[in-house]
Formats: sequence, C-alpha cells, structure tokens
Amino acid sequence: MGPVVRASVVIASLIGAAGDARAPALPPIPIPGPLAEPRSSKQVGFPADRTMAAIPSDNPQTADKIALGRKLFFDGRLSVDGTVACATCHDPGRAFTDGRQTSIGVQGRSGQRNAPTVLNALYNQTQFWDGRAKTLEDQAALPIVNPVEMGQPDLEAAVRSLAAYPDYQQAFQMVFGRPPNGRDLLRAIASYERTLTSFDSPFDRFLAGDARAINESAKRGWVLFNDEESEIDDLVIFMASLTSDPWQALGKQELARQRALARTNRPFRDTRRAFRSKP
Repeated sequence: MGPVVRASVVIASLIGAAGDARAPALPPIPIPGPLAEPRSSKQVGFPADRTMAAIPSDNPQTADKIALGRKLFFDGRLSVDGTVACATCHDPGRAFTDGRQTSIGVQGRSGQRNAPTVLNALYNQTQFWDGRAKTLEDQAALPIVNPVEMGQPDLEAAVRSLAAYPDYQQAFQMVFGRPPNGRDLLRAIASYERTLTSFDSPFDRFLAGDARAINESAKRGWVLFNDEESEIDDLVIFMASLTSDPWQALGKQELARQRALARTNRPFRDTRRAFRSKP
C-alpha cells in the first residue's frame, strides 16, 4: 500500500465497516462544512511533486473551478429527481464514504457495492473498485448516468437541469468561458475532488522528525508493522496515527463501537474454530 493512500484507507475502512443492514432508506444530502473544504498543500507529508503530476494538463486547478466543483458535488439537482448528490455517497462526515454495505441512490435503489472514499483519490491509477475509470473526470460521469445512483438518462440531461439556473450560467461562463456543458461539469467536479487530500497525520509528523508526534505504544506498533513478531493492540494504535486530524474523532468513535461489539460477539476472532484439526 502506497503512503499517499494509507490514511484515507484506514479511516474509511473503519467507518465503512459499520455498514447498514437495514432496509434501504434514502439518506439526506450532507451539508458542506469544514470537512468539505479543499485541503491545504501545506500539510506535513503532502507530496507536492506527485500531486502536480496527478493534475492533467488539460484541466489545471483554479480557485473558481474548484469552488464550482464543490457546489456541484453537493447539489442534488444533478440527479434525475433532485434527491441525490455526489456527497450522498461521499459524505465528508464519514471520510467521504457513506458507511453502508451498499450505497443508496434515487428512489431508495440499492447498488451492488459500497462507496469508496474520494480522499487521496487523485493518486489512484484507476477509479472505482474495479478500476473501470482511468481519471476522476471519467469517474464523475458514471454515477450521474447510472440508473441506480443518480438516474439521469445521459450527461446532457443533467446539464440541462442545471443550465436553467442563473448562478450556474454565470459560474460556467466565468470559469470556462462558455455555457454549462457535460465536459466542463466533469472537469469542475474532478478539480474539487483533487483538493481532497489527507495528510498532516501524527505519523506524517513523526516521519518528518517530530519524535513526540506519536506515543510509545504507536512507536511499538510501527515496529510491529515492520516485524510480525510484536502485540496486536500496538498495531491498531499505530494505524490510528495514520489518520489526519479532522477524522481522528470519527475514527476513535467507530473503533470504540467495534471494540465494544467485539467483546460480546467476535466470531472473526474464534481461534478454536480457526485452528482446530481437520476431520
């Protein structure tokens, strides 16, 4: 696992593991807040060279384009019935996942997979669990026209639903110099998603030379990470140090919930079952 994706994987796996086994219900569109803000390039551990290499030459980052992409990301009007936005499945409060076993789209329709985090997704060589999209621009198009997710018959139908609003007409004209269209819509969303980086974790600060950034238990966990002979709890604490500060509280809350559950029901740790002799 590369270092640029580790923090998002750890926290998203903790939160996504919760899963909702109940009957599907359409979740509300999240309200953008501090966790939805573009992240600073001044984060400790931020790979500037690799980030620049991940930005396509035909879609350079600009502040106005990022702001337009953020607006689109949280706008339910991209969906056929106005009830689902990109943020429905990529909620900043859930580390840009939805915490469900399978994601829910328009009219409460249940998909076949859960939503992967978009944190650090700009560094992915491919997008989606099966890698069917090569770029974030390609990735942004497919949920919009998926009949289970956002339900639009085609991308231009989504554009028409937005082009009627003066604020979008003005924004597209200012950013791209032309009226709303499908290609620019995807470019704006992708530009916003490229700002969703997650670094400046305690471990990033530790690697940068701050010996006090992680505690002794986490340091033993770092040894365990490199030496399989070391306690399992240290490894868990070490992995928690990989998570950036904005999602630390969410990760601790979910870890506590799962530990409490494990004390009463932990078939995944049934060592007798795992190591008993074969008949």
